[in-house]
Amino acid sequence: MINFLSISRCTIIMTRPRHSFDIIRSQRERNTKPLKTLKTKEIFIMTINFASKTIEMTKAESKAAGKFGSEAYKELTSIMQQFPTFTIQVIARTSVKKSSEFKGLTYSYMEAYITKHDNENQTIMAEYKMLRGQTVEAEDALAASCSYQEIKKWFLGQFNEIEEFHQKRQNVLATTK
Repeated sequence: MINFLSISRCTIIMTRPRHSFDIIRSQRERNTKPLKTLKTKEIFIMTINFASKTIEMTKAESKAAGKFGSEAYKELTSIMQQFPTFTIQVIARTSVKKSSEFKGLTYSYMEAYITKHDNENQTIMAEYKMLRGQTVEAEDALAASCSYQEIKKWFLGQFNEIEEFHQKRQNVLATTK
């Protein structure tokens, strides 16, 4: 049993196939991302904000709940019956875009770095060209280039000092914040 007076926010999770909803106990537990294991496409998360007395939902959730007779509509009406003084608020959920720490690590940068730091046999550049599909063997076999992520992983594995430098720089920036 949840004591609604002791928390300021809780989240209602509705999944369409199960036709049920669960209440997450607090905002802190919501940050642990309990939905990661659910693989259904139609997941609706409604947040009940007790401090501002609102039921918060996204635009997609409000659109689904706006269809008379749908499961989202039925769940929303049951929530509204439980909390008749609460208002519905449509909010924009924004996802935080993670910036790449290796921004600027282009193919031309990799080629210039390999040229500068390659051994005398040019074996590292030969491996790079093979991964890019730019060797005679690759052209004869009509082989495509590996993906950028694969080439980036190989490149950072060959030249550990680049990743170490970026890590040091991130640490310096983290201490200044």
